[in-house]
Formats: sequence, C-alpha cells, structure tokens
Amino acid sequence: MFLQDIVAKPFARLSYTEAVELLQKAKVRFAFPVKWGSDLQSEHERYLTEKEFNGTPLFITNYPKNIKVIHDQVTRPVLVH
Repeated sequence: MFLQDIVAKPFARLSYTEAVELLQKAKVRFAFPVKWGSDLQSEHERYLTEKEFNGTPLFITNYPKNIKVIHDQVTRPVLVH
C-alpha cells in the first residue's frame, strides 16, 4: 500500500534556494547546518518531504553547479523575446 500512496500523489517541485530558505526558517536543530552552497543532507530532505510537504514526493531543482551530481542536467535560463 505504501508505494501506491506515493505514486498516487502529485510530486512537488522546489528550487534549491527555496529549500534552503525553508530549512533555515525551520524550528528544528539539524545535525548538519544549512547554508546556501552546501549539499542537502538526508535529514534536510526528510524534513522537507515529511514536515513541509506532508509526505508528498519532492523534486529539488536548480542546485548550484559546484554541488550537482555529474549526471544532472544543467538548468539553462529561458530567454523571452
């Protein structure tokens, strides 16, 4: 049943910057400090998913290039004419 519950929920999207801002505002003491430019730890991801998004699966996008995983695609700016 657990997997079906996850698949049934729409995934939330959050930019890396928004994630860091939410974590910094959290009234939780994390073992690993949260600051922009540092990689998010599993405790941070768990907090966001469980507490901020009530168990909704979460995609965190737009990580800084220097901490991105090698196989992640680089986000390119959208040009509007």
